[in-house]
Amino acid sequence: MSAYLFMASDVPFEEVINEKIKYYSFQEARERGLLQEHDKNFPGWWEKLNDEQRLKEASVLHASDEGELFDLQITTSGKNGTACDAHGLFDVSGYTQKPYIADLEFHITDERAERLVAYIGKHLISAHELEIWQIWADDEGEQTVEKTKCKLFELTPSHIENIYNHQSLPVCLIIER
Repeated sequence: MSAYLFMASDVPFEEVINEKIKYYSFQEARERGLLQEHDKNFPGWWEKLNDEQRLKEASVLHASDEGELFDLQITTSGKNGTACDAHGLFDVSGYTQKPYIADLEFHITDERAERLVAYIGKHLISAHELEIWQIWADDEGEQTVEKTKCKLFELTPSHIENIYNHQSLPVCLIIER
């Protein structure tokens, strides 16, 4: 099972894109010197991309260091109880009745938790409340949800860290204006 972290609201979310990640075609990545033709971790992959069309269509994700791959990213691929992240499409309508869903993708640090608190504060200018959920992505059985509520003025990065690191899922933090 994999954990899935998302937010839900009655107001659409503004996306936050991880700008530390760059996407290149294989051809462009090769021209920039970002690829090694005989990568020991993936033997034979280079030979499979020998025609020009495939080199132009395939893409490479690049960051200057591994930590940048996990910076805060908020994407809004879901609506009306459906969410979609890198792992696929999820029906989250059994967890929330909020119509707008946003995927949260990041590894927790103090700085990223502070940025998410600031984002939530900005979102709650137009929304009355916002939910942050962490669930098991492929669990469909009856579950007991641990819900916590707090007001925006009470919200701290430690609230975010508690949801992110919670041992028992599903869990929900409801933040009210």
